[in-house]
Amino acid sequence: MPERAAPRNTDAERDALYRRASEAHGRELARFVAGYERDAARRKELLQEVHAALWQSLAGFRGECSLRTWAFRVAHNVGATHVQRSLRM
Repeated sequence: MPERAAPRNTDAERDALYRRASEAHGRELARFVAGYERDAARRKELLQEVHAALWQSLAGFRGECSLRTWAFRVAHNVGATHVQRSLRM
C-alpha cells in the first residue's frame, strides 16, 4: 500500500496555528530557549529561529499531537542544533 503524502496546511491555516501557538506558549518557549543559550543577544536570535522554524513546520502539522507538544519539539530541535553548532565553533 503506497504512502499518501501528508496533507499540507494552507498559508491561512498555518498563520492561524502559529498565532495560536505563539499566544498560548510564547512565554514558555522563551523560558525554554533560555536553557540553550546564556547570552541575552544570542538567546533573542535563537528565539527568533524557533519562531521561524515553528511557522515553517506548521505547514505539515496534522494534529496528531497537541500544538504545545509540536511547538516544544520544534524548539528542542532548533535548540539542539544551536548547541551542536556552538560546540563546533
